[in-house]
Amino acid sequence: MVKRAIRRSQPASWLLIAIGLHCLVLTIRAQTTIARFSVQLDETRTYIKVTGDIQLLNSTPYLKDIYGLGNIHWSIGGKEIAVKAEKTGNLLVFSQLPSHGQAQISFEIKCKRTPGEGKLNGIYIFENGILACSGFFPGINGLENGLVDIRWNLPPSWELFSGNQGPQKYAVARDRLWAAGKAAFKTEEQLGTVIFKVVVIEGTTLSGGKESLDRINLLFKYAFQNFGPLEGEEYSLILFPKGSIGGYALTRHSLASEQQWMIPVHEILHWWSNLSAPVWLLEGVHSYVAEKMSLKFGLSNEYLFNLYLRTCLYLHQAKVHREGQILSLAESSERFPQDLKYSDIYYLGALFANGLDRAIQAQCPTASLEKVFSLVCKDRHNKFDLMDLIKKETGYDSRSFFDKYFYAKVENPEVLLK
Repeated sequence: MVKRAIRRSQPASWLLIAIGLHCLVLTIRAQTTIARFSVQLDETRTYIKVTGDIQLLNSTPYLKDIYGLGNIHWSIGGKEIAVKAEKTGNLLVFSQLPSHGQAQISFEIKCKRTPGEGKLNGIYIFENGILACSGFFPGINGLENGLVDIRWNLPPSWELFSGNQGPQKYAVARDRLWAAGKAAFKTEEQLGTVIFKVVVIEGTTLSGGKESLDRINLLFKYAFQNFGPLEGEEYSLILFPKGSIGGYALTRHSLASEQQWMIPVHEILHWWSNLSAPVWLLEGVHSYVAEKMSLKFGLSNEYLFNLYLRTCLYLHQAKVHREGQILSLAESSERFPQDLKYSDIYYLGALFANGLDRAIQAQCPTASLEKVFSLVCKDRHNKFDLMDLIKKETGYDSRSFFDKYFYAKVENPEVLLK
């Protein structure tokens, strides 16, 4: 009698097939247009209205609960339906929708006309433009990498400067600034695969005139070459008239600010930030380097640079007087961000950076703090020891300087200016 070999099941093979099918489903979903949205600014320019068609693919829609959000309506086939909205963190999560099919959503967002202060949020409207500080389109849980088709209906002579019309990844649309309006000037610089765009909204008065646009492009090019290439395909800077938005808004690839150059340069350099760096370096030293680079590229001058340092000294001394105590830079860093509004990392941090820069140059005239800063940015995905990096790059042993001006309380901060 011949015995037949018994074939046993191959669980590993079935697992591989299941994983493959799952990946195929994700790929198909990523290539499918899961939603279409239209954005309309009302005639009185009081609010924007967003309407959209969403594919319900057994997933949960949600909407960021931003300032001015209201009049949310859901419908299917032209008939309005009741949908439950539950707030979770800063999101409105919708339920009681069918698991499949297509649904329509419409909602309004009231625009702010009063300028903000510092970092902005919400949607700002003024005579020649509109700024949305973050994506405001509904998302679908689990399908953030799917495609959405976005269309803006803008007033005559307005253009979309930050954001794109047509199909795009939802995650990109959600995380970027959206800005439109009338442009006075536009420039575009391509470095490898990266495009850097600068747009000046009509009514903006540029410090340094139109030539300053060439200077900001040169600064970006210098940073790109010395701090390392950036991820992404497009970076944009939009400059608004003074008093229109009152602050700035920043995402990974887009920056909106008023017409002064100090904030744009500071925030542009954050595109190269090493996020493992301590906060006093990420903000205080960063601010100092931004001012030095503004000086180098003609966006500032010696008088304004020295005024910046003197202002930092005054604000540091005012903080000490107000609180009745002196804190070391190390202690101020530990209190950040709880002490965000008046944090000394911006004031004493800049004075410390100036003193350290001078000490480095005294040891090695061809070296600078900016050069060390560039190495931190170039290797921005890795951790580092700043004092070791300074010693290796410049030959200067900065440990005694840190002991005296970082870890200890500085009784006479003016010495850091000399």
